[in-house]
Amino acid sequence: MSRDLSSASGENEPTTHETAHRHLCAVYELLGTTPRPEPATTLDTQLTSARDGLHRFLKDASVPTEVRSEACRQLHLIHQDQSRLLNERVIRSVSSITEIRQGITTLAGKSTTDLIAAVPRSLCCDLDFERAMISSIHGSMWIPRQLHFAQRGDPDDLEFERYVNSVQIPLVNAPLETEIVRNRAASMVRDPEDDKRTFKQLVEVSRSSGYVAAPLISRGQAIGIIHADRPAGKGAVVHEDLETLSAFSECLSLLFESAILAERLRDSAISFEREFSEITAALSDLSLDAYDPFRDASGPPPAGANTAAVSPHGSPQTAFLTAREREVLQHMGTGSTNAQIARALVISEETVKSHLKQISKKLGTSTRSAAVAKFAQLTRSSSRPR
Repeated sequence: MSRDLSSASGENEPTTHETAHRHLCAVYELLGTTPRPEPATTLDTQLTSARDGLHRFLKDASVPTEVRSEACRQLHLIHQDQSRLLNERVIRSVSSITEIRQGITTLAGKSTTDLIAAVPRSLCCDLDFERAMISSIHGSMWIPRQLHFAQRGDPDDLEFERYVNSVQIPLVNAPLETEIVRNRAASMVRDPEDDKRTFKQLVEVSRSSGYVAAPLISRGQAIGIIHADRPAGKGAVVHEDLETLSAFSECLSLLFESAILAERLRDSAISFEREFSEITAALSDLSLDAYDPFRDASGPPPAGANTAAVSPHGSPQTAFLTAREREVLQHMGTGSTNAQIARALVISEETVKSHLKQISKKLGTSTRSAAVAKFAQLTRSSSRPR
């Protein structure tokens, strides 16, 4: 994103800002006023104040004609300056949207680990910052994770990088970052050394002359922060940078939320496969020819069954389980969910849950896989020849 659009037509032509400042000085001289130094005041605000002053000046009937003519000329120039500034802001905004889209497209589909590694580089390459950092928020700690330089070469860069790779900062010591996390809103610092909200150790090691920062939000909570700046001599951060970073962070937050959800789903699938494998292994050597623990207690025993080891209510080791509880265990052994078990047995899910509680209590287990494995172990021991 070009930060000096007004100079594109010629290297020696004054920029819009330079021209506007010159016109402001002429207005102050005409009005006989001295502007109070206000570093945080934007140029557009100063131009508006000068325009209002000229309007009041022109209402004075005692102003000589030639002076009135000069005031009208200055008012026209001020209007032109504000129009040019507004046009440049529109161009920058359109350019920012394109750059944000490009950066987000590049990052889409990455894991959280890959996002952390890639985001600072994207901020520098796509959004025209010179340095960028991404941090995570864990409880009350701010933890810098990854730092990127658009151009290396300064010996201080290595010291800055070492610091980032080793520090964990309590948020209580960083009021600005605490404010960003609490309000879930971006912020800009024009003078880090004098701003009481900044974490001075980081300001000192980074030698930042001004920066912008924005939160990364997942499920309504701040999970991280992105910082970006341009070192002294490479262009100060401006309000447009704050707007751009804020919009980028909102899109990036969605990518992180999507990546976190995908990783949780993958972990759940792996956990389910592991649990199912344990159940399958526990049941693999269960001889259902010798004994069918899930048959109806009133039905005839299967041919060849060891009837001496089986009571009308199951084996001696599992007689404490009801026929329905054994049916539930049978379906659990196939990996069925509560809803699937309820449909198969024509009962409600609440009834299934009630059976599961009783099974867990009777078998002394706390998980589905443990209950099935314990039941299989008891059944195997009952089916062995005596």
